[in-house]
Amino acid sequence: MRELKYLRRKDVALCGKGVKIFSARSYRIGNERRASRKVFHKLLKARRAELYNRNPVANLTKEEVLMRRSAHRMLYLLMLLLFALPGTAAAQAADADANRVAMRDRLERLLTSYGSTVNIEFRRSEKNPFNIFGFLRTGLSNSSEMEVVLGVSTKSTINIRVFPKYNGNYVNLDKARNSGELARQMLHMTNANFMFWGVDDGGDLFAGFTFTLESGFPDEAMKIVLRSIRNLDEYVGQMRPNIDGTVGVKIAPN
Repeated sequence: MRELKYLRRKDVALCGKGVKIFSARSYRIGNERRASRKVFHKLLKARRAELYNRNPVANLTKEEVLMRRSAHRMLYLLMLLLFALPGTAAAQAADADANRVAMRDRLERLLTSYGSTVNIEFRRSEKNPFNIFGFLRTGLSNSSEMEVVLGVSTKSTINIRVFPKYNGNYVNLDKARNSGELARQMLHMTNANFMFWGVDDGGDLFAGFTFTLESGFPDEAMKIVLRSIRNLDEYVGQMRPNIDGTVGVKIAPN
């Protein structure tokens, strides 16, 4: 049996999911009058497979079409969300920066007006615009000076760090005469005192306090902490035996 050589276009019409044949007599195989039924069905099956590959949606059920449309809608909404997120994140970052600048400016005004009361002249840092620092040099018996640094963080907090200097240098834990006992002493003072004690990345000692701004700007509490900085000189005197073996000056209570 010869294979089918041609299929007249006008004899076949697409009808929904299948193919409708108008006239079986229109199919010819060479000089033979009729195509065999076996070859005809083989051709019809191949034609349907070709149509399915060209237009798979036409072969789906109604439920499958609805599911596909729903998936397309979800994909479209997801793309819109992905495009919108960068803009939202940028707006939130801009608001956070604006709030941080506003907190820094308010803190700077407070320190400028109240700094003379605690004998500290504050100014903004050139290296970090969100840090404000100053030095306490008067009324000290054990420290040569105290460097006070206030910073506004990205987490809506104000951090105060007071670095006492002894004989003109920072007190470094690694360079102390008795580092182990000095560290133990700092832990005890953190538990007992108003401010906590710690060391920075370089090992320099500091006393610290942290304000959270969830309930507003702490104007009066900030003034209390600033007035307490002078009292840290007494604790430097208690540390001196572990710093260099000398005896600290005892400060009479006010």
